[in-house]
Amino acid sequence: MLARKIYGPIAALIASIALLPANAPSAPRCPVDTLPAHRVITFHSASHLKLNDQPIEAIVQSMHTKQSLPLDSGITIHTKQYRAQEGVVVSKNDSTVFIFARGFEPRPCAARAAHLYENHVIPTNCPVIGFDFDDSRKQFSFGQDTDIALLKAIYERILEQNPSAQIIIIGNCNGAKVAMELAAQKPKQLKALILLTPFISARSLFKRMTQYYVLGAPFSARLAQSLFSAFTAYDPKKDDLLTRLNQINKQLPIFIGQRMYDSLVPDEEVEELASLFKKQGNALDGLIVYDPSKSHNHLTFNKKIQYRINRFLKQHNLPHNKTALASCVPQ
Repeated sequence: MLARKIYGPIAALIASIALLPANAPSAPRCPVDTLPAHRVITFHSASHLKLNDQPIEAIVQSMHTKQSLPLDSGITIHTKQYRAQEGVVVSKNDSTVFIFARGFEPRPCAARAAHLYENHVIPTNCPVIGFDFDDSRKQFSFGQDTDIALLKAIYERILEQNPSAQIIIIGNCNGAKVAMELAAQKPKQLKALILLTPFISARSLFKRMTQYYVLGAPFSARLAQSLFSAFTAYDPKKDDLLTRLNQINKQLPIFIGQRMYDSLVPDEEVEELASLFKKQGNALDGLIVYDPSKSHNHLTFNKKIQYRINRFLKQHNLPHNKTALASCVPQ
């Protein structure tokens, strides 16, 4: 009876957080010098073009099944049309470019960057680039070498095409960790970081998972260790982002958004991160919202978060979405 009580939660845990089945098809590693186009998408306004209009989810599905986009793909959001192009596509006229680095997803979904327009998170006239890293257990590294190299490669491609572009990175969960890793390298033209439900360390994340899903289990540390071993690309010796956060430019504005009682990233960890940035002198803004509609992620759907992100951008003289500022009561 006791064994059933113990192993039942473990089975539920493994089923719910094993991320992908062991035999799931694995996307190939993404060499920095090639950047497979179907894993990087640039969205930008294109009202003057005749495009093959489709929902965001259709673009996601096309990437998943065909590993490509239909010719002249586009989406219409709030009556405005946007073009979806494979790869990094910016021009000399794009004074500000947003990069969206997302968290874990079970399928390619760089197209989800377009939700930033849909949710009034970014201005409609700025391009946004979404990209995918490999989420299979054999390749997923919790924001380590390959993920950092991919974000850096996209970043450098933007500056190759427009050396004067201002770049703003919006990182969600794992994407937030990757964004902080790159920011610690002090890349040129980085003007702001927007971190949503950011996690810092896979150790603390796994500890949280075992505590949250296996309440009071005396062997949670051993269970966390077994989860570590499932992700062979993860290197515990490189799980030390905290030691590099002080290398982030002290003049870089940073926004942190968090969902209260988050199931994966505890509020106190986010508050500690905010305190660290504030102590070292970064201009910091942020908000912890009570929003039980989701247990983790998807903060861009929250109107208070939308408002605060755009207030933050405006305060730092960066392009912002006026609709978000006008449609939500300040918090």
